[in-house]
Amino acid sequence: MRVATAERAARVEVTTGGAVRGTVWHDALIAWLGQRIVLIALIWLWQSLTSTPTLRSIYRTGVVWDGRLYGDIARGGYHELWQAAFYPLFPLLERALASLTGGNAEIAGLVVANAASLGVFALLRLLVARDLGVRVARLTLVYLALFPTSMFLAAAYTEALFLLLAVAAFVALQRERWLLAGLLAALATLTRATGLVLLLPLALTAYAALRPCWRGLGARERLRAIAPVALAALLPLVAFAALQIGLSLAYGVPGASSRAESQFWGRSLDWPWVGLVRSAQLVAASFPSTAGMDLLFALLWLALAGSMLLPRAPRLPATYIAYTWGALLLAMAAPVHTPGESPLVSIARYMLVAFPCFVRLAQWGAASRVARYVMLAASAGQFVALSWLFAHSRFIA
Repeated sequence: MRVATAERAARVEVTTGGAVRGTVWHDALIAWLGQRIVLIALIWLWQSLTSTPTLRSIYRTGVVWDGRLYGDIARGGYHELWQAAFYPLFPLLERALASLTGGNAEIAGLVVANAASLGVFALLRLLVARDLGVRVARLTLVYLALFPTSMFLAAAYTEALFLLLAVAAFVALQRERWLLAGLLAALATLTRATGLVLLLPLALTAYAALRPCWRGLGARERLRAIAPVALAALLPLVAFAALQIGLSLAYGVPGASSRAESQFWGRSLDWPWVGLVRSAQLVAASFPSTAGMDLLFALLWLALAGSMLLPRAPRLPATYIAYTWGALLLAMAAPVHTPGESPLVSIARYMLVAFPCFVRLAQWGAASRVARYVMLAASAGQFVALSWLFAHSRFIA
């Protein structure tokens, strides 16, 4: 009954046209602006305990670590092998916008990430409202904004851009705009390899759309119906192949991207459970450690993804479930093999793009007031704790 009510509310909202768009952007802007106000206030507070915070010191928190590496690529292109592990769309956008930021690629990266983040909140609000109702959609924005590692949506990292393209692809699939969805998936693939996972919801949506009428179509009609879907699926595959070939030719090294991941970042393909086992071994040998935090986040993502498969749990679209599991297995299948390093490093950040996890939290929060406040308090508490590390440019994920 509650699900049916949510679906009716979503349909009513969708049919109100411009008023709905205003509501969507209103909700998105509140979540986006609220997150930034809280984050900047926390950074100012934590920095004031050890020094005098300035606009420059706050700015630096958003452009350290990967932010600097992407800035280097934006300024000078790909000229060192380690850079082959970083996909090109984000630094290309930084380079394009640098002329508007005084030539500063890092500031351009902040502009790209924060503009993309606002788009994420708007499209996610629209997508989830259509699928699961307005209340769940609004709570999804809250859980995403207050997730412990969501500060990376405000930093010069790729998470916001990738999430924008992924959610936009879901919106396009929702409307059966096959070629648009394929193009968005291709752009996501040029941002991070996880973009290939968008082929899973594409295949499921196409199957659901074409199956009812498939038997009644002739050979020519079937070809005409399947052609845009096939082309859409081909776009991200071509983008990925072209990127790998281009990088290999540029460096004169076959498999330049995977070689850079292995040689400079210690990552190589392995069974998904290897990172979990090695992380547990590191934690047992030297607790507390960074491996401990990474392991806890990995278990959290596994629990959220696993809950989507439970028969009595609140329903989620099959496309959400397939995308989440694809992103999670891909993140876990390339652990760090460097001795002493956390095998699952950065999984707390990488899985920010698995937006159905926040939808799942929102469903639980919508069903129970106690669960809602407990989860919000736990998430916000961890957000505050990790913001201390973020404010001092310490590595988080």
